[in-house]
Amino acid sequence: MRKQIFITFAFCVFSFGLAQTAPAALKPTNDNKILIDNLIKIADFDKYVHEYCRTRIYQTAARNNWNETRTQQAIANIDKVIKFEEIKNSIYNTFAQFSNDDLSNINKLFKKLKTNKYNETNFFLMNDILQSNLELNIEELIVSVR
Repeated sequence: MRKQIFITFAFCVFSFGLAQTAPAALKPTNDNKILIDNLIKIADFDKYVHEYCRTRIYQTAARNNWNETRTQQAIANIDKVIKFEEIKNSIYNTFAQFSNDDLSNINKLFKKLKTNKYNETNFFLMNDILQSNLELNIEELIVSVR
């Protein structure tokens, strides 16, 4: 009996020791942070988020037969519910892996795209983590007006 308890205990300790923790979030260097902040500004990320939220609100409103008051209430709550700092931290985490040269090139590309007279659409580079974070915030926004 003691042997079984000891083996079980040893197995649990050994298994716990092998358990992996989630990787730490990447932090950009100071130079990268400046370039990432510049990208957020050039891309007008806050405007992108607002436009995306409005689009998703109108889609949800149409699907769920919301009246205009409820739709406008959701739109008015964008700044109250959307956690821009959380999303911004996800942006830092995502772009922290890029070199200064890559970030400089991305900034140049966005500047060029923004000065294109035919470009009236606001956009931003997204990956699955950023998109998921944004979608979670939007779901919280939609739930807040139900």
